Amino acid sequence: MKIAIIDDGVNISDLYFEKVEQNLIIEDSLEVCERKDESNKISHGTICGAIIKKYAKEASIISIKILDEITRKGNVNKLCRAIEWCLENDIDIINLSNGSIYYGDFEKLRNVCNKAFDKGAYIIAAKNNNDMFTIPACLPNVLGVKCENKSIMNRYFNNIYKGIHMQKKAYDGIEFLVNSMHKLIKKNGDIYITQRCNSYANAYFTSCVHNVLEKYRNSNSNDKSRNEFNFIKNAVIGNRLYNREWCNILRDVSYLTYGYILDMSNNLFTNYLFFNFKYLNNYLELTKIDDKQFDLVIIFNNYSKNEVKNIQNSINIKREYIRSVVLCGNAPNKIKRFLNKNNIMFWCEKICNELEIKKENGKVNIPIIFFSGNEKNVIGTINKIENLFYSDGYYAIKVSDYNFSYLYGFNYFSKGKEYYNYLKSIENKYSPDIILSAMNYNGIKGEGDAIIKVDDNYQYEIIIEKNGVCKKIYTIDICEMYKSLLNYYSV
Repeated sequence: MKIAIIDDGVNISDLYFEKVEQNLIIEDSLEVCERKDESNKISHGTICGAIIKKYAKEASIISIKILDEITRKGNVNKLCRAIEWCLENDIDIINLSNGSIYYGDFEKLRNVCNKAFDKGAYIIAAKNNNDMFTIPACLPNVLGVKCENKSIMNRYFNNIYKGIHMQKKAYDGIEFLVNSMHKLIKKNGDIYITQRCNSYANAYFTSCVHNVLEKYRNSNSNDKSRNEFNFIKNAVIGNRLYNREWCNILRDVSYLTYGYILDMSNNLFTNYLFFNFKYLNNYLELTKIDDKQFDLVIIFNNYSKNEVKNIQNSINIKREYIRSVVLCGNAPNKIKRFLNKNNIMFWCEKICNELEIKKENGKVNIPIIFFSGNEKNVIGTINKIENLFYSDGYYAIKVSDYNFSYLYGFNYFSKGKEYYNYLKSIENKYSPDIILSAMNYNGIKGEGDAIIKVDDNYQYEIIIEKNGVCKKIYTIDICEMYKSLLNYYSV
């Protein structure tokens, strides 16, 4: 089975002296070429390759160089092109020690990772060593890794699948804590001990994924198109940490590109869904879907036991083809138990309440704009304001406690929680320039924060405060509103 190492190049050297099946480089033109500047330097990619081959001896290594060996810098376009090349050439496993912490890169990387997920390729990606939010590592359809920070870091090891811990309720999206210290043997017999860093933990985890897939596919006649994402997680962490539910759970819904929606609420703002969709008029239409793999979104409201039973029976008929189920609203536990029993990946609102958010001290140090009023119009207004901030180079994060706002691309937080602590966590997680908030601001509005009231006719009341004096501005033009906010925060 092939493993692509996207890095600064795997060099034949004293540390890595096995065959590299293909040695490629992404040129500045984004052309994929055979690498001609080969060296014997023990580069970062070389160490990752040596770790992978130590534990996955049968793996075929493909080196794709996108980073400079000295500066270890590249760009998002080269990274996306490298991943696309892997998909074009049916590479099963992609090892990424690199990613981006720059918000301007996130959408490009999210799109290409969604393509990989749709195709059944597995991206194993390391989080930034400074523990900053990193794409692709923090995406729900990527196996995100960082190094274990406990006493296990004080020793190296040789036994496969040991030194891996699954974070079941991690807020940052990184599910796996992995040992990064490994004993490698150089060509001359000298011992080389890898240091503590997320990249080397990631390389070891990649070898584990390879071995699990190799064993599974050799003993299973299922088609490769069957997504094994949750199976891999459970197999790698082993029975001693067995927890089927958390292996089947997806941490957020950003992986959706197309979904079939069964809406029992009639309260969904379909104009603002971030993914393409098709409505199902009833549960029977679910059984008539012809797609070989699809995602299902179920929006619960008031429901009877009989309705739940019918939905469950319909899922059971199509379970071979359902990749994931998104459970919105007050989903019955019976459905979740059924999905777990059948190893169907799912997301539900309950997860948002269970993720561990650290108690944060201090105030939020960036501006917060609180929006209130007609919920549908608030969602539309925030989307437009976000785009205006983005076009001027500002990183704006959208947060909301509105029903189903996670389907509109918002960071969701359920009503009644500690809002201020949540907003502080958002600041620490993403390091944005500004937060756009659709939630009740009473008791959490800080000095300098603005309030925008949006009525049914898209008329805006902007409430700002300077030197203890409250000022109100009225407008129907969203660009005028944006200019007023820029003027307010530029003083």
